[in-house]
Amino acid sequence: MEFAEVCEEFVIAEREWAKIDARADRRWAHPGSDPKNVCDWFDALERRYKAEKRLWLLFVGKDRSVRSNRMYLDFRRALLSGDRSRASTSMIWPCASGAS
Repeated sequence: MEFAEVCEEFVIAEREWAKIDARADRRWAHPGSDPKNVCDWFDALERRYKAEKRLWLLFVGKDRSVRSNRMYLDFRRALLSGDRSRASTSMIWPCASGAS
């Protein structure tokens, strides 16, 4: 997958999970409730985790330093906020330049 595709996949997965999580209710845990809600929540959480893991691995590459991870968190924040100027590919120095 291309980096841009992975970014898009992550944003979609994050929004899908957030939408389900926003309507989550304590009643979902009741034994008599429909388990589909909880299953949907966990399925969305898993897609979100896998998408973020792919994005993180592409972003940090071999550089797992604190600095690289802080840059990833800044990039992630900009990506989710929709700030395309801050979430540009110029921010991905660790894997774009091959640095480690």
